[in-house]
Amino acid sequence: MLGLFILKIIDLKLITYIYLCMKLLLIFIFLFSFANQGHTKWEFISKDKNNSSIYIDIQSIKIFKNLIYAWTMYSLDKDDMRIKKTGYASYITHEYFNCNSLSRATIIEIKFHKPMGIGTSFYDSYPDAIINKPKTESLGYDLVNKACSYIK
Repeated sequence: MLGLFILKIIDLKLITYIYLCMKLLLIFIFLFSFANQGHTKWEFISKDKNNSSIYIDIQSIKIFKNLIYAWTMYSLDKDDMRIKKTGYASYITHEYFNCNSLSRATIIEIKFHKPMGIGTSFYDSYPDAIINKPKTESLGYDLVNKACSYIK
């Protein structure tokens, strides 16, 4: 009985170890693909009322299982109050888009202290990405529509 209990603990540790290794491998793949995007072509999408801009890397767009995956960039205007709140002036994100429901979710977010993805960066990942349905006339809504226009 004790031996069976010990085996279950070892199996649980092994499963946890494999899960962590797979998670690290996935993060490495995304970061490597991002680092090798020296040919990135950011296409301007729109500006919001704070004069902040959103862009999409049209060369990164991939379609998998009816979802669109792409790298996006949010660059805040120098007077945008969100910079004072967070300390970050731009965000490069890897997102997926569902064109049927006009929704999106952020998988990876890289934050920068300067506009247009320049300066020191801080990395975040969202393994349990929350699907967001942006409000009409928002940067997010414009982004989803632009991403979906590439498959129509």
